[in-house]
Amino acid sequence: MRWKPTACRAFAALFALMFVACATPPAPDLNAAGLYELSRAIRGVSDYLNDSLPAGSAVVFVNAQSGSAELSGFIIDDLIANAVSDGNFTATDRPRLEALLASQRLQLSGEVDDEAALGVGRFFHAQTVVIGRVSALGENLRLTVRALDVPTGRGIGQHNRSIGTTRAIAALAGSCGGQCTGIFAGGWHYEVEPPAGVIVPGGSLTEKLDWLQESAQSHGVYIVEVRADEDIAPHVLEYSGRINVTVILRGDDANRTVRLASNGTLLTVRPNVTLVLDNNITLQGHAQNTAPLLRVGGGIVRMNAGSVIIGNTNNRWPYGGGVFVSGIFDMNGGTIHGNSSPEGGGVLVAGGNFTMAGGAVSGNTANYGGGVYVRSGHFTMSSGTVAGNAADRGGGVFSMSNFIMNGGTVIGNVARDNGGGVIIWGLSTFFKRGGTITGYASDPNAGNVVRDDAGNALDRSGHAIFVAGSARRRETTTGAGVSLSLEGMSASGDWEN
Repeated sequence: MRWKPTACRAFAALFALMFVACATPPAPDLNAAGLYELSRAIRGVSDYLNDSLPAGSAVVFVNAQSGSAELSGFIIDDLIANAVSDGNFTATDRPRLEALLASQRLQLSGEVDDEAALGVGRFFHAQTVVIGRVSALGENLRLTVRALDVPTGRGIGQHNRSIGTTRAIAALAGSCGGQCTGIFAGGWHYEVEPPAGVIVPGGSLTEKLDWLQESAQSHGVYIVEVRADEDIAPHVLEYSGRINVTVILRGDDANRTVRLASNGTLLTVRPNVTLVLDNNITLQGHAQNTAPLLRVGGGIVRMNAGSVIIGNTNNRWPYGGGVFVSGIFDMNGGTIHGNSSPEGGGVLVAGGNFTMAGGAVSGNTANYGGGVYVRSGHFTMSSGTVAGNAADRGGGVFSMSNFIMNGGTVIGNVARDNGGGVIIWGLSTFFKRGGTITGYASDPNAGNVVRDDAGNALDRSGHAIFVAGSARRRETTTGAGVSLSLEGMSASGDWEN
């Protein structure tokens, strides 16, 4: 690698503070029970649609009206993820949908009437559109979906699922920052329940993973508790002939580290499997590995607060130091730290979807995309931090596909050539609607920066954002109130030239 770690010395204290803060998070609001209560209801909707819609049809999940952008986004993402895993029909991806809705002044969480929904379906040449709504049902919620046939405009069917309110759902709804509308305007009373699922038997982690291979059942939720630090060989989470298997991996009453005992990928998650990295669990690689530490290979991974992915170096194609994504990767909390690869030191997205709604990607290194490299697929950031990463180009994020930033912070990253915070390459689509990308020109202490090997800050290199092949860049901090967009070579917003 060309990157020299000495170039980061000026930021070492900042990185250390950020990692300590992220490695010892407060107790999470998004507890597992609440998310599974919601995910099970969404799973029921997906099963209904699988039975009701023609195989191979194109479907658009238009909205999930609720008044909370985060809750609605969670529902839509899960419906799309289920459709990808099940393979019964194709679903329009969320970034393309959001871009069209924004042009029509519509929202995933807002009301969309039938005619507008059918118009969205016609735009995407879909056979079916699905309209969703979350409403109050006593102390609980009801998720209602209606499917419409696009060519005729007729209703195909309607399905309802009840959802018990929990801290997790209240936390998602609370993301509207005190400006909640509709059913969330008055707040919620909820009870915190322990995660529901089968406690997997066995002594060591290897024994428990072997038990799952033999005994896991379709639609089952299994809790794997790690009771001591362990070294294990690479494992593939794939259960032939079974679908929708959820595995929750967590430490018992203290942080437990699962180390990679040989070269390879510690955990690979295949289709029809959801892996939840929960509290008190650390996945650790090593400095001479030949693969990413975690591979989301067509399945779903959800990373919660209290989980850590750390210390893996991968210098072999297809690259990716910490996480390689060709499925669905939802980061709700936790830390991805101290990983390295030529592309995507922290996370490499290759044809999948990476949604960051919390946590931190920090202190990773690469030639391209120290924190996150989007080779193909989508990276959507609504919260969390990409901080203190380093690369030749794109210290924080290198995108040559689709990057949507609705919130969160990109701060204190360093590049050697261009794009201290973010670099946009080729015909990549970039929408910044919120969040903050700092820039050295207005924040020399914590701003993203482009420096040469001697440590000199370089002018006109895009400390905050750099768009390759054009004169567009941002040297100063791009705050939450600054909206930028770039689709192909068509751009709008307050770019610096």
